[in-house]
Amino acid sequence: MDLYDFPQFSEDMSAVAAASEFDRMRNELPEAWMTEDPIKTDISSFTLSPEHNRYTVSVDEVPFECLYFPDNENRLYIMLSAGGTTTRRYPSFMRWKYKNYLKGHLVCIDDPMYYFHPGLFHVMWYYGTKDKSYLALLIELIKNIAAQLSIPPENVTIIGSSGGGYAALYAGNRIDHSSVIAINPQFYPKSWTSTAAMKSFKSWGIDLNDENEKFGRNSIVLDNKTSYFLVVSNLCSEQDFVQQLCAFVKDKDYTPSYGISQHGNLITWVHNTPYRVPHWVIPEKVSIAVLDHILQKCKKGYNANELTNISALFNEVLIDKYTAKTQLEEKNKAPDKADTLMTRLIFNRLKKAFPSNITDSIKERLGNSAEVSLKIYSPSNTIFYIGSQRNIRYQLLYYMEDVFFCLLINDPYSLMTEDKLEGFLSASGMKYRFGKQGLICSASIDPDDIYGSIDNVIEKSIELMKSSES
Repeated sequence: MDLYDFPQFSEDMSAVAAASEFDRMRNELPEAWMTEDPIKTDISSFTLSPEHNRYTVSVDEVPFECLYFPDNENRLYIMLSAGGTTTRRYPSFMRWKYKNYLKGHLVCIDDPMYYFHPGLFHVMWYYGTKDKSYLALLIELIKNIAAQLSIPPENVTIIGSSGGGYAALYAGNRIDHSSVIAINPQFYPKSWTSTAAMKSFKSWGIDLNDENEKFGRNSIVLDNKTSYFLVVSNLCSEQDFVQQLCAFVKDKDYTPSYGISQHGNLITWVHNTPYRVPHWVIPEKVSIAVLDHILQKCKKGYNANELTNISALFNEVLIDKYTAKTQLEEKNKAPDKADTLMTRLIFNRLKKAFPSNITDSIKERLGNSAEVSLKIYSPSNTIFYIGSQRNIRYQLLYYMEDVFFCLLINDPYSLMTEDKLEGFLSASGMKYRFGKQGLICSASIDPDDIYGSIDNVIEKSIELMKSSES
């Protein structure tokens, strides 16, 4: 289980209880680093230890979150995180499990842009500010780590995908004799980014269209002839293959062909793997280990153009994997749509009921919010909190095959005395129990009478809250 896997919650679990359960499960995970507090240090005093995995290293006042796994081999793998996902948590240590497939020290380094801009989820490429390049600081950190471990640059491989692939190419081009594996990388951020991202960078005084940007961050230039670069791109993704890779080689004397091919110190693996979001297609861990082996052989004179058969095999593995993923997703699509529809029905019903049908004192408890808010906590067992307050919280929870509307009251006897409260609950027909966090009321929503059951439970909930005024 990964750190970011979600536990299965019961239908009557409050937010606090759910968080407590998550922490309990996390404490039982075999990976000690998941509960380890990071050692906070400056790069001038940064010292790796086999006894510690987590570090927060400040480089020119920019904190880089790091995860370190020691090894006896004299090799170093740097894993850079992608960006742009709406479920991104900071820090995210992508591909840490590759430690089981790659022989050597492994260090995951997340993008500090998400530390400074926690509310933004688009790709940010380890970019930095107008006057400070976080990419340059990343390179300084990688060199520091390699020096501490006495690993020569020819034994350093930097791996990343998407925005992390861009950062890997940028760093590898400035670290002589290093190796890079970049999966679906961007070569030109301006051709990839969304309007929202362009707006964000513009607000920071950065023009991604500026070809003369002083740190050379607006396009990848691979002019280092001592380093080797392996780029993986999906033909099915026009964004990746046409707008990025083909645009990069446009003025060069070669065209990337299907399969694995070599062009000096640049090796490309172009595959053709259909998927609903082809940019998300990532080679298997074993394939990455083999690609790294190929890259090291090419640095010693091997010609990757001889690898037609193995690239076809890699592509078959990818197609099999993503065909299976697509079939599973299609199988679950219908119930997913049903869940979304039911959620929308309930949410719209609640927006009509709250706060217009609630008296002023209840509105005050809900924080005088003009509208009901909605937040998703878990994709596998979706928990919605509608409204939020210290004493009253509305909770809609989807669990297994049943949908419940839940009313959580942390201090139920503030509404009415004990004898009146239990009498009201019994008369209402709502299920209820007293948990550690207070009173939890729930009612199953009848799929044959969705509107009726939603309206009934809303009416009873409002009636319970209004009773506190009498």
